[in-house]
Amino acid sequence: MARAGLNEDRATMKTALLFFFAFLLSAFGGSLVVQIAAEMARGDMEYILAFMAIPFFALVAVVVLALCYGLGSGPRPLDLAALIMAGIVIALCAAAIGLDVKTMGSAQAMRKTLPLLGSMALGGCLTIAIQWWLIRRRFLRRAAQVA
Repeated sequence: MARAGLNEDRATMKTALLFFFAFLLSAFGGSLVVQIAAEMARGDMEYILAFMAIPFFALVAVVVLALCYGLGSGPRPLDLAALIMAGIVIALCAAAIGLDVKTMGSAQAMRKTLPLLGSMALGGCLTIAIQWWLIRRRFLRRAAQVA
């Protein structure tokens, strides 16, 4: 009886550590993408916004995926949540590009903002993909152990 409780506590601790490390690894991966884009575009202070957005994307993604993981009804909610979050990130960055073109009035303004917003979109999507992969893998492994 006590042995079953110990295994359940161990599984809960593994899951908590998974969410923590998924947050750290995904934020690191997304920041690495932004760093590479900043170096390629020879960006300067405007990339601070992108570096600040990646941990926000990681935090939101880990909370949403944790809620889907807690539902436990299958991997489909995890898949759907990851796709919706990636779509929202891409749509927000595309809307920001459109707004920038509209306010600046020329396509030359895009030379400066396109790499910035593109790196934010790519870094955000990579952040979500890393978390989705790790959390979905844990969910499937846990479901196989229970069955």
